[in-house]
Amino acid sequence: MIFDGEFMKYLVPLENNNELNSIISSHFGRAPYYAIINVTLDGQYEYKIKSISTMHGDVCGAADLIEKSDVDAVIVKGIGPRAISTLKSLGIKIYKTNSNYLKDLINEILNGKLSLLEETDYTCPETYQSMGYGYGRRWRRRLYYQYPPQPYPPYPPPPMYPPTPYPQQAIKPQLRSGALRIAVACEGRGGLDDIVSMRFGRAPTFTIIDVQNGQIKNVVVEPNPYINQPHGVGIAISQYMASKGVNIAVAGRFGPNAMQILQSLGIRALQVPPGIRVRDVLRYL
Repeated sequence: MIFDGEFMKYLVPLENNNELNSIISSHFGRAPYYAIINVTLDGQYEYKIKSISTMHGDVCGAADLIEKSDVDAVIVKGIGPRAISTLKSLGIKIYKTNSNYLKDLINEILNGKLSLLEETDYTCPETYQSMGYGYGRRWRRRLYYQYPPQPYPPYPPPPMYPPTPYPQQAIKPQLRSGALRIAVACEGRGGLDDIVSMRFGRAPTFTIIDVQNGQIKNVVVEPNPYINQPHGVGIAISQYMASKGVNIAVAGRFGPNAMQILQSLGIRALQVPPGIRVRDVLRYL
């Protein structure tokens, strides 16, 4: 049908293509179909239903839709703020409707029952579309930015770690008279030439030195078995040193939990200046 008089051209988002029984979509930017309705001043109308491929959730696609359709106004049930901003910048009027089917919407147009979209109608009923960052933004909007705003979903419970394999009882081997066993937190496996670590619980290695009457008798380098444990490292390594018969633990710094456990086990916690070598620790005893 060709109209000789003036007419208005409307764009309406649809959920399906069922002619006049097509369902009006609640989302403007994510509708799979769109109806173009031409209505003349004398009450005549015609419509066409098109399938327009747009990026789901990308309300900025509104500009492309309007440019391709050359419409004067859009009629929506729900629309996001960014789409509204785009449409207004193009001079497109936005009307709202409560109709569920295209035939009812056309009756609204012909009977003059359409009303302009108000500020309180700026968002889609199910999704707060003004949000969305990074990957998976559609699902993040549904979970975290619903309209009206909903409480954040509860955080998942923290993972359950297996119990720390602390020794049930610290066993101290009896050393010979005048002997000491010193555990030095180190940065590597250099033994006496290694640098003392500023960390005790998270030190990569420990150099264990047996000293008798001021003389070094034995040196062993052991890796820290608890360095990758998620929590309680200071307590675990303190218990481990007690099971090794250590009398003195050396590091640049001790955490409060490690310090307390070492003292309760009768192990002296010796803090030394940063940057010194293991062999120089004996001067601080």
